[in-house]
Amino acid sequence: DKNKRRYDIVGPLCEAGDILAEGVELPEIEAGDLLAVGQAGAYGHVMSSEYNARPRPAQVWIEGGRWTVISARRTVQQMLDDEEMTPWRRDSEEWRPAPAEA
Repeated sequence: DKNKRRYDIVGPLCEAGDILAEGVELPEIEAGDLLAVGQAGAYGHVMSSEYNARPRPAQVWIEGGRWTVISARRTVQQMLDDEEMTPWRRDSEEWRPAPAEA
């Protein structure tokens, strides 16, 4: 089929093992297109992490041609809001919070 091409499907982490599939034939895709991966291993919600400040994926329930988000993807800001400075660093003379941007 002239409208199909071969693609390597890789994840966003820029690491050697971050490959979901190699040489997959798909209809030609463009930037912004979405790709559904049915069995995503560590990219799925249960095995995912927030490594490299990558928020966990949303969970979507699909049934009978309908879908709904059952667990929203967290934002980077939500991830940062959960972080706390250790008390010994927070209270240290060395620790100076960055000035707020105007």
